[in-house]
Formats: sequence, structure tokens, C-alpha cells
Amino acid sequence: MISEQEWQFNGLPVNRTTITGDLSFGIDDLDLDLSSMLGVQIYDAVLLGGDYIDDTPGSSLASFHYAIAAFDEGVAIDFKGGAAGQNVFDLVMPTVYVGNGLIGGITLDDVSIRGVDLFIAGH
Repeated sequence: MISEQEWQFNGLPVNRTTITGDLSFGIDDLDLDLSSMLGVQIYDAVLLGGDYIDDTPGSSLASFHYAIAAFDEGVAIDFKGGAAGQNVFDLVMPTVYVGNGLIGGITLDDVSIRGVDLFIAGH
């Protein structure tokens, strides 16, 4: 949906044209090789809805509610709204290497980004 919305920018209210939407997706096999810049490799990662770890694998998609607005200084993304269960996800990384060594796995259950505001700007 495209509409006018009041945003806070540098502590001041500003009206901006805003794109609001809902997005659902799931990742069931993600491999990341960040070894050249961070020395990290991740294999077989899964990102799904907040009930993935609690229920059967592949049971839900991650669901996000967002609002996006452009400013002269950059782009704002707001994850404050949405229904219960939105903007909450599970992230499972069973195989993680740091440097040349396997550190094991990392599991994050019910990661919530509800109430998060991001502002992206470049120079």
C-alpha cells in the first residue's frame, strides 16, 4: 500500500510517501562464504517463521510487516507494525567455520525485530 505517513527524523515529525507491505518467505538451505572479508563460512542455514524450531521443520514461512520511506538523506525501514507473529523468525546455522576451524552450530529461536527502525544512508 502506498500512503502518507508521519515519520520522526532527527527528532522532528516529517510526512513522507510510504510503501507498506507484508512479505513471507523461507530459506531452507543457505550457504554463505564470507571467508575473504570476515573469515566466516556458514553451511546449510535455515531461516523460517518463529515456530520452526518448536514445530516440524518446514512448517512456516517467516512473515514480515514493513514500511519504507525515502528521505533526502537516505531510506528508512520500519518494522514496528504488523500482526502477532510477524517480524519474528528462527535462524538455524548447523555448520559454522571461523578462520580455519569449525566452531559448531548456532541456533537463534524467536528472533524478534518488532519495533526496529533502520535508516540507510550513504556518502
